[in-house]
Amino acid sequence: MTTPKIDPKFSAELYTFAGKDLPWLMKKWADATPDKAFLIWEPKDGASKSWTYKEFWEEINKVACGLIAKGVKKGDKLLIHSENSPEMMIAWYASSIVGSCAVTTNTRCIGDELTYFAEHSEAVGCITQPKFIKELAANAKSIPWFVVTDDNSGEPAADLNLSKVDSFPPIMRKIMVMMAGLLCMAMVMKLLRVLPSRCCQSASSSLQVLHHVRKLLCIPMRMLCGAV
Repeated sequence: MTTPKIDPKFSAELYTFAGKDLPWLMKKWADATPDKAFLIWEPKDGASKSWTYKEFWEEINKVACGLIAKGVKKGDKLLIHSENSPEMMIAWYASSIVGSCAVTTNTRCIGDELTYFAEHSEAVGCITQPKFIKELAANAKSIPWFVVTDDNSGEPAADLNLSKVDSFPPIMRKIMVMMAGLLCMAMVMKLLRVLPSRCCQSASSSLQVLHHVRKLLCIPMRMLCGAV
């Protein structure tokens, strides 16, 4: 019995799902049933929201363009660290349009687990929610950038302070604080040198000088508290 010859190219052309990937399927239904409801979201807190096939197709294309603008390419890994939410689905579908691989991770993971996800997947970016950004920024340092959603699956993110999400390595923070301290000390020394001696003859002038010196010395302390 002879072994049948299989032409991979011929087989691919006859394969039922050849060329019919996820973006193709979404566009097909967006064209066929543009006004039909695709996704209905009812969060724990806040108003419900829905997307038709057409609206969802347009939304994921906008996000896909944003990913491309960030430099995401076909074959890249995109970390999606999010609870079940419309934003998670939009990010996942948008990733498929770009051709990148969406790496969805368990939101209960912390510390070294997040480090492992980031480094092992070699993710080029991450989409997450406000409640997870601090833990990710502290442990997934190999990821170049993070995109944070507006809320936590419908719940407001009032306590989020992105100014304290630190993307600098610890050594850089220490160097910055030291440089600020040295700069302020130099300014104080210059101030004391250039002030005429007569300015210190009265009590009011002396208090004014001391006030300016105290303000200058407080600058590196504020930076130290905010950056370390």
